[in-house]
Amino acid sequence: MSRIWKRFKDTGNRQRHPGQGRKRDITDRYLAAIAKRSRQLSPAREFAAATEIRLFKFTVSDRMHKRVLFVRKPMV
Repeated sequence: MSRIWKRFKDTGNRQRHPGQGRKRDITDRYLAAIAKRSRQLSPAREFAAATEIRLFKFTVSDRMHKRVLFVRKPMV
């Protein structure tokens, strides 16, 4: 039996409750702070160094574009 059908039979509602699902490892504000703070490393590399979680560089650039920040190449 699918979870949606079971939930509908139990509660009469098919919608999820707030807070369910996977928790985000990355917050947009944290990535924005990293991007503004340091130009020596890319935001993806600095995030990986701080949290030991590797990010796809396009994930970072998508999140930055949503906050009207643009990912640039690090200064050498």
